[in-house]
Amino acid sequence: MSPYRTLIPESLKTADRDVFHAQATGTADYKGILPAKSDVIYVTCIVTMAEATDLVLTLYTADDADGTTPVALTENVPIYKDDVAQTAAKTFTVSDNTGNFVVVFCVPSIIVPTDKYLCIHYANSNAANILSVLMIEDSYYNG
Repeated sequence: MSPYRTLIPESLKTADRDVFHAQATGTADYKGILPAKSDVIYVTCIVTMAEATDLVLTLYTADDADGTTPVALTENVPIYKDDVAQTAAKTFTVSDNTGNFVVVFCVPSIIVPTDKYLCIHYANSNAANILSVLMIEDSYYNG
């Protein structure tokens, strides 16, 4: 334990799963995870826009990691783009023509139904626009 302050690994259990890794976004796709016992799931999207076609990111729950039988989330969730809070929603559109961006959806695990997968979907965009997604699960504990 640090003598100066509590460090994140001392107070949080974290697990992350790579959902998309450098995925070209020309053809729509779903991917997801079955949440463990966590408080919040941070759906962290690393976006490289190289072409002006919007990239629409949407959260769903589904029966499996491939997004079978998708159902929209029941509640809007906090969203951040490059550390700036956006309007809470279930969907976020990256409409910038070019650049690198980080979009984070903060999903309370309580809104994901038992035995359902939390999935992210991207709509058809452009193969030049690249997406990587990590889903990071955090749980507070006094270890």
